[in-house]
Amino acid sequence: MNKKKQDNRQVPGLERMVDNQSVYRLLGLANRAGRVIGGRDAVDKAIRQKQACLVIIADDTAKRTNRQIREMAGRENVSVSEFGQKDLLGHWTGAASRAAVAVMDTHFAVRLNELIDQIEMIQDS
Repeated sequence: MNKKKQDNRQVPGLERMVDNQSVYRLLGLANRAGRVIGGRDAVDKAIRQKQACLVIIADDTAKRTNRQIREMAGRENVSVSEFGQKDLLGHWTGAASRAAVAVMDTHFAVRLNELIDQIEMIQDS
């Protein structure tokens, strides 16, 4: 019995589909690797100690908290992205709810930032 070989080549011009789950899965992987810190106080400390490479703030975070985290991250030149909901950030990082998480690894941070940017571009178009 001959099985047909699957053709896994990419179609030119066709981008790979990116969805919110890809961000959450990568965030969960980074968390299991011990490279994610969650919670307001821990995120603030990671920013102050220059350990954070990226801070992800949930879309449903209070305006005051959002502003305070952004100001602190701005002073320390840490990238900030707004993405997801507190419950989902918490779920994927092993907590009940997280307003913000800090990614402590450069490679995870770069890839997460790329994915979030791709999702934002798709939503804006």
